[in-house]
Amino acid sequence: MPRRAGTGGRPQRIPPLQAWAADHVRVLGFALRRLAQHPIGSLLTCSVVALSLGLPATFYALLDNVQRAVGRPHVDAAVTVYLKAGTSEARARELARGIAAWESVTASELITAQEALHDLEAQGALGGALQALETNPLPHTVLVTPASTDAEHIRALEAKLEAVPEVDTVHLEWKWIERLQTLLELARRAGIALAAALAVAALLAIGNTIRLDIESRREEVVVAQLLGATDAFVRRPFLYTGLLYGLIGALGAWLLVAIVILWLSEPVAHLAALYGARFELHFAAGSTLSTLAILGVSLGVGGAWVAVVTQIRQVDPGRTGQL
Repeated sequence: MPRRAGTGGRPQRIPPLQAWAADHVRVLGFALRRLAQHPIGSLLTCSVVALSLGLPATFYALLDNVQRAVGRPHVDAAVTVYLKAGTSEARARELARGIAAWESVTASELITAQEALHDLEAQGALGGALQALETNPLPHTVLVTPASTDAEHIRALEAKLEAVPEVDTVHLEWKWIERLQTLLELARRAGIALAAALAVAALLAIGNTIRLDIESRREEVVVAQLLGATDAFVRRPFLYTGLLYGLIGALGAWLLVAIVILWLSEPVAHLAALYGARFELHFAAGSTLSTLAILGVSLGVGGAWVAVVTQIRQVDPGRTGQL
């Protein structure tokens, strides 16, 4: 057990946990100094990790915002319900209030036949043709806003509306929603493939850097092995180096996502305002940072482990122990 000098020159026992922690702190400091001694190479490796994590993370952040925007009830997704001729205005208002109370609906608005006629006259679309009509040919209309833009949800809502006796026709141009959701799913799967490819690239970059580091310290590793150093002792500095590559790269990836979201926030808000809507890009900074840190550390330690296991065996091929 490690000892240290105590009072009166008598050695004191160092608790194993304290010795273990002190050794890991020492190795971590050594790994930091190694990175500082090779700033250009360290920066390049960290940049590769940052781009490998940051590009798919930015893509997913933007995709999440698109899905959030599509998932919001939108005027264009409203179901237009035309009531049968002869339905009284009082009954139409009662139906509109009843539909608004459905769980699958967020709101409903009644446009009476008279209001629709006035709107057409104000637009002047039909000139004086409307004034020549003896009766109003337009039906009462109820605009229903669904609680979800999911295609299955809208189909179920259409069927429920069509079952109402006073309903004549239910109209909705929901195909664009279904197409958009299909495109979003395709984009999500493409993002997974991109993220996997970039993760492999980051893993190879870290592994190659650690391999070169082991080669540059071949004599040091051989001496340590001859002096009886354990496999864990030999591996530890390189694993911490890989951990630092992954952690610093994850921080760079997080900064990349934050900068892109901040850069796009103003034009996106302006575009939404042009369409009479209010929308802001959302960025979950805390959860994104923690996720990127976990992924970065996993890639860093994983790449370093593969490099250490394969390279140290080549440094001392006579070793038969399991690394």
